[in-house]
Amino acid sequence: MSLPLIYFLVRHPQYSFRNEYDVFTFFLDSFVPIIFVIFAVLVYTATFAQEIHHRFLVYTRLRIPLNKWIRIKFFSNFVITFAVFFIFVFSYFIFAYYIEPRIGFVSYNNDFYQLNNTTQEEYTYTQNTFSQLLAYGNFTYGIFYSLWVGLNAAVYASLAFYLVLVIGIPFLGLSIPFILYLVQSFFMVTIGKVEFQLTQSLIPFNYTQLPIWTAFVPFSFLVLLCVVLAFYLHLKIERMSHLQ
Repeated sequence: MSLPLIYFLVRHPQYSFRNEYDVFTFFLDSFVPIIFVIFAVLVYTATFAQEIHHRFLVYTRLRIPLNKWIRIKFFSNFVITFAVFFIFVFSYFIFAYYIEPRIGFVSYNNDFYQLNNTTQEEYTYTQNTFSQLLAYGNFTYGIFYSLWVGLNAAVYASLAFYLVLVIGIPFLGLSIPFILYLVQSFFMVTIGKVEFQLTQSLIPFNYTQLPIWTAFVPFSFLVLLCVVLAFYLHLKIERMSHLQ
């Protein structure tokens, strides 16, 4: 979680920032889009995968029904991953908008962008997807976007969770969400549908503003995958040798 801050402290003198929004996006638009899914899976699902790999379930299911055990693990995975990434994003929002201006690391340069104070604010409202929420207040944007990133992280972790259970090979189950994340994003570029990229729906700071509903299309695809896997697991759970 501290890596974006370290990167900012090292690199910020080499960049020109227009306002607090630029500082906030700088934290998340460097290497975070690449490693996002990896870290989302590592928060809790990786530990869960080790339990499956080491057959910890053999001892646990003597004390608790298998379906109940899976539900408990799923909700733990979802809530913890969501909370970690919400705090991660919201902390950087607070730093960019309320802490950094008091410290004064950054000297804002509106002249570089040829914007006055009025057009600067208007431009920010139309800069990236979700930035239109800034019209309702900075805090509204910060809360909503942090919730959005946290929810996406929890869904990726849930996808890995179900894949580990269904496939029974922890490393493969943990890897597929990351592979899907990259392959789907590349495929959408090749067919000219950048607006429906998984990467674009999550961290949309390197593209023009899109309607917020476009971000929910790839997100809905991920949720659908989780629902299908959960349904399949429910039907086949008693026949899966690695869960017995």
